[in-house]
Amino acid sequence: MKRIVLCMSVMFLFVLLACNSGKKGENSKMDSDIGDILQKSLVELQADSGYVLVIDTAGQVKVSVNMVLGADGKYEKGSNRIFSAQSEMGSLLMPFALIPALEDGLITWNDSIEIPGDTLMHDGVSITDENTQMARTGKITVKDIVATSSNIGMAKILLENYEEQPMMFTQKLKLIRIVNVPSPDDTKTFLGVGQGYGVTMTPAEMLSFYYTVSKNDTTLCSDTTMMGIREILDETVASGLGMSALSEKVKIAGKTGSAITEDEVKSEFCGYFPADAPQYTCLVVISNPKNSQPIEKIAGDTFRQIAEYIMEK
Repeated sequence: MKRIVLCMSVMFLFVLLACNSGKKGENSKMDSDIGDILQKSLVELQADSGYVLVIDTAGQVKVSVNMVLGADGKYEKGSNRIFSAQSEMGSLLMPFALIPALEDGLITWNDSIEIPGDTLMHDGVSITDENTQMARTGKITVKDIVATSSNIGMAKILLENYEEQPMMFTQKLKLIRIVNVPSPDDTKTFLGVGQGYGVTMTPAEMLSFYYTVSKNDTTLCSDTTMMGIREILDETVASGLGMSALSEKVKIAGKTGSAITEDEVKSEFCGYFPADAPQYTCLVVISNPKNSQPIEKIAGDTFRQIAEYIMEK
């Protein structure tokens, strides 16, 4: 019954997003101002494109802004199809990819995982932790694996608990509405799923997971698991890779992410604010930034500016 309720609430959100994406009306001023914030970031970052999607506690779309670099070198409004297009969302998926192991009782949030260094080799597959500023060696907790987006930590959890039965892991992901999961027919695919690669989602689908957490909706998972996710999203901004979203004006909870493919490099941040009594859930994605800023910091800073603007209105 819990899964049925979750599917219905998620589908309801998708309908609202589809109906309201790109809709101006009473929110035209907010769309315009947040478009200016996004455009300023894109110019500074020399990025190809970016988008922002904001919903309120009822799941109503408050902002949907999409900008792309035109042939004339100026940014212009992009197609709203970006909000319905599926793509890999990368490490934004990590907190939810841990739900199967947590719900199966195979790990707890406070378990320690041994991190051997910045590279792990297994079955011919190389797994690296690219976020060297936050990378750690030795034992770190499951919470820290999420807060620092440790691919190695995630890989070790999957290998230790599901290597012999990878289909069990992916089937459990589908039960929590992560539906476009590839068949784990090799180690690379299996481990990639835990990092959000090979799993395609629309922005609305990704936003719906963070929206569910903002609502403290335990149709997604148990109370204990949900409490852990909420604590991690707080800690990620307070002391993890999401510190670029840290604000003195509004408390933000969320997760920084990146998705790196052959054709695109995306910096992402998804979360909600104010963290203690959420009113809005927001997703920011910036594609192919050309400057030298660390990829994990880029979208978080734009998210912070947007959150501060909205709360001042």
